[in-house]
Amino acid sequence: MSTVECLKKEIVTLIREHPNQHISYQQFMNTSLYHPKWGYYSHNRIKLGKKGDFYTNAHVGDVYGTVLAKAFVSEVEKWKSSQVSKGSVWQLVEMGSGDGRLMEQMIRALAGFGVSSDEMEIYLVETSSMHRKIQQERLQSMSPYSIQWCEKVEEIQPGDYTILTSNELVDAFPIHLLEWDGTRWLEVYIREGDGRWLEELGDCSSEELSQAIQELPTPSKVGQRVEMNLYAKKWLQTLSTWMNTGVIFTIDYGVSMDELYVDFRYQGTIRGFCEHQIVSHLPDRVGEVDLTAHVNFDLLKQWGETYELETISHQLQSEFLLEQGILELMPSPSPDPFSSTEKARRAIQQLVHPQWMGEAFQVLVQTKCTL
Repeated sequence: MSTVECLKKEIVTLIREHPNQHISYQQFMNTSLYHPKWGYYSHNRIKLGKKGDFYTNAHVGDVYGTVLAKAFVSEVEKWKSSQVSKGSVWQLVEMGSGDGRLMEQMIRALAGFGVSSDEMEIYLVETSSMHRKIQQERLQSMSPYSIQWCEKVEEIQPGDYTILTSNELVDAFPIHLLEWDGTRWLEVYIREGDGRWLEELGDCSSEELSQAIQELPTPSKVGQRVEMNLYAKKWLQTLSTWMNTGVIFTIDYGVSMDELYVDFRYQGTIRGFCEHQIVSHLPDRVGEVDLTAHVNFDLLKQWGETYELETISHQLQSEFLLEQGILELMPSPSPDPFSSTEKARRAIQQLVHPQWMGEAFQVLVQTKCTL
């Protein structure tokens, strides 16, 4: 039996074991993406870059990690100069590091900025054993820095000051899918029929979800769909509880609350990606398709405030990169369009241009302060 068939059988079993013969989108995504044997993120296959299913910022040249490192150093200098500073050693933690390319860029930039191995501890939080192996192979020569891996952030002993960053992590959290029936939100469930995935509506699957949907504005159209990312809420709570003092950089593609209700998002934002093509969010070949949904940054800010995380800034990626001085890294033009110089120029343009990545991605910076 193939991997796809094994995973599909697993999902069908979950459906048949449920009293209502259905499962939530959250459970469908969680199984499809994170099943330890057959899930998408457990496969030993290329997922990122030209040969994979999608690009991240880190695959557009090397400049993104440099700009992030500069922003991190700025925050660390503020901490060191503050009266509440208790020491000089700080932690850099990346969650969901993928193939490790972004961390590689950041480490090289930090070394160039003169950050010594004596003042910085580096941690990668990664649940996938396959990705940990890829990261370790890529980063093994990053001396003199010592790098440690763990599956959960709680495994790290929190230091006096932490910079925690994630790039396209939150959009991969399993979501609940909701639909407005004209008077209330109903949850969209998945069942199986004649070998196909089918949808049906029902009451919310948990009291937590019932409470969370009260934070959603009332849509103007019957049938409007929207996602609710309770994993993201729990994630922020975990980070706030674990962290002493520090800053959280969340980089992802997403929208504000109001932008979820525009006409072209009537069916929600959940979708599948395979080989850089948008495919069904209910794929027949489960485990071979990446499933993702836009991040609701307004809710991240609201939830963060609930957990004592203050919003420092929330910007489009273009605004963030320009503010951090990315244009200072723009090399002079070259007459050779295939030169490394022109590749670097095109990379910066792609990262900041509004029709490419500049407005598709957003950067949220939140801080946890200990008085």
